[in-house]
Amino acid sequence: MDRKGLRHTLIGCFWALTLLLQIIMPSFSVQAATTQSKQSSLPKLKVSGSKLVDESNKQVILKGFSCATSTRISSDWPNWYTDKTFKTIKSWGANVFRVTLKPEQYVEDPKCAQLLYGYIDMCIANDLYVLITWMGNEDYQNYSEQAKSFFDSMSKRYKGCNNVIYEVCNEPFHSPWTAIRSYADSIIKVIRANSPDAVIAVPTAYHILQSDDSMISVLNNPLNYKNIVYSYHMYVGSSLHSSTLDSIDTLLNNNYPVLITEWGATLSNGQDGFFKDKSITWLRFLDSRNIGWINFNLSDVYWNNTPYNSSVAKMGQWNSDLNDSILSESGYLVKHYLLGDYKNSSGSHELMEVKSGYAFWNDDIKKSVTSVVFNKNGFASSKVIKSWDCSLVSGTGMVTAYICSGANGNTLYIIPSSGTLIAPTSMESFFEGFENVKTIDFTGLDTSCTVSAKKMFYNCLSLETIKWGQNMFANVVNWSEAFEMCRSLKQIDLTRINMRNTTNINLMFSWCSSLEKLTLPYLEECKLNERVDVFYKCGIDSASLTISVASKNKGFVDSLIKNSTEPNSKYKLVSY
Repeated sequence: MDRKGLRHTLIGCFWALTLLLQIIMPSFSVQAATTQSKQSSLPKLKVSGSKLVDESNKQVILKGFSCATSTRISSDWPNWYTDKTFKTIKSWGANVFRVTLKPEQYVEDPKCAQLLYGYIDMCIANDLYVLITWMGNEDYQNYSEQAKSFFDSMSKRYKGCNNVIYEVCNEPFHSPWTAIRSYADSIIKVIRANSPDAVIAVPTAYHILQSDDSMISVLNNPLNYKNIVYSYHMYVGSSLHSSTLDSIDTLLNNNYPVLITEWGATLSNGQDGFFKDKSITWLRFLDSRNIGWINFNLSDVYWNNTPYNSSVAKMGQWNSDLNDSILSESGYLVKHYLLGDYKNSSGSHELMEVKSGYAFWNDDIKKSVTSVVFNKNGFASSKVIKSWDCSLVSGTGMVTAYICSGANGNTLYIIPSSGTLIAPTSMESFFEGFENVKTIDFTGLDTSCTVSAKKMFYNCLSLETIKWGQNMFANVVNWSEAFEMCRSLKQIDLTRINMRNTTNINLMFSWCSSLEKLTLPYLEECKLNERVDVFYKCGIDSASLTISVASKNKGFVDSLIKNSTEPNSKYKLVSY
């Protein structure tokens, strides 16, 4: 071959090679990212007792964000999750991103799992840890074989990658721990066959119904593997209860690590309310226990176009800079909490809930108290004979209970360290058995977070007077048995109570045997689906019983009285 022919041959080979590289470039880019991930500067994680630690046994606390729904992986993810986005959240202090896939998508097209690779690889390239979650919920067991296939491909691809953590399913509601454990065991074996040292998150049982297991059911039968963390989800508007915090503490105290793989500042539907103070309390609780967390979610998705949402950005205003002007209230809070801007914020001055039948007190205290006051009116430190911390998060000193002596008996004052005193989500059985209490003053209490007042004054045999604030208990749905056995109450005026959201008033005034005058607020009749024996033996020891109601409710309340067992037969029903 002459020199000229050789030159043409070489040029032809060059262009052929170029074309070949263009054809294989996508897979080449993926492999390059995978190779880069193995060289990530992030340390390898392992579990040591109740902590996640690096190779030097230094504790690593994961904090970051979750992706939005994987149903938008083709339509919106390319806009949301870019290299710039991951650099932005990392600049705030985030060190983890959660990537999820719904089982239904995988069933429809198993290749859709490959769409996750690019996003995982971008996180790896930006030195972020990645939590890969199979988004199975109540139906997680129906997709166990698909889950094995999914985790097999993921754990093969990211074998030896320091950045990757796996979560075997999302929210196994109404499922006993034995079932979750059995399923998790089968998935862990698949992952460990490819990635023997990987950290794996396993959801604990979610205590939603009375019959459901709680997260501490893990203690009776833990998984027998190394590098397992137990995950939990929290939406503070619905689930921030002292019982949940106690369960988390119980796991930690028994040397089991906890990771909050999803939490939001709204109700559990992700779209109602924004609970700033509760969120700060929750985050401070996690900080105090060195527990990692992942906020839901990094997007601008707004379900039903509601004004509140757990998405980081406002609807339709996404940009990867995520500057303050486009952030939702939730997004602004989480961003600036990560940046350390809430160090001096007070958080929620919320009362502890009832525990084991007692609202942070014992029988001796119940018997010694004749009045309860939720403010400082009349409080004198010189008369304090006992005090204790009764904050939602124990040990914070945000709310203190004081018993003070007085001429008419002892008064229990409940006072926040500053700001507003917030009632707990549930006030069920709160004053149950306060046999000697005569007066309760609610005027210093914010009850906007409370949803249950069931049996709140049950068996308060000596109760005579209740002082209400304006528009109280507006979100309470359950008033059943609230005043049952309050045999000394002669008058109850509930016109300052908002009962428009109430659904249950079963036995609400049963055995208020001395009642002479009752004034009810406006009732939403269509919502009251539980209304059995509302006035059971009400006013039977009184000469007469007068019940005042809104004119629109007169016929409805009359039917409630007539359908109750043995109320005062001389009752009068008047409208105002």
